[in-house]
Amino acid sequence: MKKLIRIFLVVLTLGLLTSTNVYAAEAKEKYVKYKDYSIYTQCYNYSSKEKTAIIFIHGLGDDSSAASFLHDSKNPYMTISYDNFSHGKSSMVTPDEINWDNQLGAINAIIKSYGLKKVYLVGHSIGADISMMYSKKYPDKVEKIVLLDRAFYNYSDLEKLNFTRDLTKIVGYDPQLKMGRDVFSKYIDMFYDNDISKTWNIKKKVLLVAANPDSLKPDGVNPSIVDMVNAVKQNPENFNLTPEDAAKLPNITLENLNQISDVLRDRGDKFPSINHRFSAIKTTFVHNMQADPASKNIVKDYVLKFINKCN
Repeated sequence: MKKLIRIFLVVLTLGLLTSTNVYAAEAKEKYVKYKDYSIYTQCYNYSSKEKTAIIFIHGLGDDSSAASFLHDSKNPYMTISYDNFSHGKSSMVTPDEINWDNQLGAINAIIKSYGLKKVYLVGHSIGADISMMYSKKYPDKVEKIVLLDRAFYNYSDLEKLNFTRDLTKIVGYDPQLKMGRDVFSKYIDMFYDNDISKTWNIKKKVLLVAANPDSLKPDGVNPSIVDMVNAVKQNPENFNLTPEDAAKLPNITLENLNQISDVLRDRGDKFPSINHRFSAIKTTFVHNMQADPASKNIVKDYVLKFINKCN
């Protein structure tokens, strides 16, 4: 049952919890120093002479292997991915070290270590938020941005619909993650507290590839997230949770799921009108589109076509 809850939260967390763990073939491995941290990186199509590259930024709970869909002969670009703090092979950190300064500083360290002048940022889930935040602060270092199903709405919009941070923190945490629950919770707070709309005035070409918002709705086969949350609230001990934790969970309803789907659809539809440099592709894909065998090659083509397109 708990495994089913995590599967549903991969969808319902809308970019906060993802998992790929695909072996990335033919990639150069390198540790980049940032402050006292070691940032693990992989680089496909590595060349010491290259001054422009794709940097892929993974989602929460994932790692650098999430970029493996770009490790393809059709991709001519040097492509770097890295493990975020307390992910994969990168340094473990405390909750206080999870902040925007370190998130953006790590990318600067990677760019400097590889001798790059310009980058294309491709972010999945919360990696999309990081991509936009970096581009807002360091526009001179960024050519274009691709957002894989995030950064086109604020998480605060969903809290009003009972998709609360407590729901994600309590039920969404997977004990198999490298990070502890305290670090996971700090990541959740960092993204819930952030107003990503403040980045929407950037003067950069941005492509959004949006997943199917209706994937949140019950499919008639598996228990809905509403059923699962109710089960946790009734018997928290079955899920290694305390009654105090269960009491923090919201009374999320099927109507809430429909409303969340409507919000996501509306935000995706309106995204290109926010900024004339923005464009969007609406798909029937799952959120973890870059890892799904049914969609990963199509997503790769979307990314490369957008990067190749003349400004």
